[in-house]
Amino acid sequence: MGVVYRFYINPFYHVTKITTDFTVYRRISPNDYRDFPKCPIFIEDKLPLSITFSCKHESSAFDLHYLCTPHDFKEMTKDIKKKLQEWAKTYHCADFIQNDPVQFPHRYQQKQDIEISGLLTAIMSFGNRKQILKKADELHDCMGTSPYQYVLSRRWEKDFPVEERRSFYRMLSYADFHSYFERLHTAYSDYDSLEDALQVYPGKPMEKLCRFLEVSYKSPQKKLNMFLRWMIRKGSEVDFGIWESFDCRDLIIPLDTHVCRVACLLELTETETFSLKNAQRITAALAEVFPDDPCFGDFALFGYGVNNK
Repeated sequence: MGVVYRFYINPFYHVTKITTDFTVYRRISPNDYRDFPKCPIFIEDKLPLSITFSCKHESSAFDLHYLCTPHDFKEMTKDIKKKLQEWAKTYHCADFIQNDPVQFPHRYQQKQDIEISGLLTAIMSFGNRKQILKKADELHDCMGTSPYQYVLSRRWEKDFPVEERRSFYRMLSYADFHSYFERLHTAYSDYDSLEDALQVYPGKPMEKLCRFLEVSYKSPQKKLNMFLRWMIRKGSEVDFGIWESFDCRDLIIPLDTHVCRVACLLELTETETFSLKNAQRITAALAEVFPDDPCFGDFALFGYGVNNK
């Protein structure tokens, strides 16, 4: 079949036209070229390979040029696919909730309460698990029975003073949480839900949320991708699936040490680098096993990793 390439394109660009100087040998996915950025593809001939994409990003149209070089690529074996399916089924269960930060938004029934609790809990989800749960519990004690009413009431201005630079959790200060609450107050003053508020921003779910929070969408953003998984994945005992306007196929796996280690062990990726590119690469590999719900594979990688250190 000739030289085999596997490459990934930034999913935040909408590809409207593709002009190439190579022959497409076989597609992994039957989707049309509009879904091309999500899928690895096999090609043959021409080395090195130069590809020109005519893209439209926001309001500007421009050409992107990629120079792709070959590297060894092993198709995922049936054994690895079976392992991923079995592990996902094992760890994707209600028992997962009790020791995970997702337990906090599960305290609530109202959509807005779940959104606020989920976002702030996810933002805190780094470091020692016991400390995460302890400080998240403290935060929820402040917010009380309804995080939504807490945000609208502006009681957070007293609990989290804007001038207070003291740490609330690790490098997150009281002032940082003041900023988060201020942003949420603005969103819920103008929109019915955070889901609605994000619709004014362009891009995929991660890019929308990063724009809302004014953080970089060029980094892996493990915590935000975890929150998005909670909100978007449907039919789950763990995730909520309350954001109807988003597609779980657009999610990116929350990249942490356990996910990286197990993905590398299974040769879903060649590196344990914490980068957006690597998160996209692992997500694309999982899409070969779970094409309609790639982040279902997060339960396989994370669940197996945290239980088999």
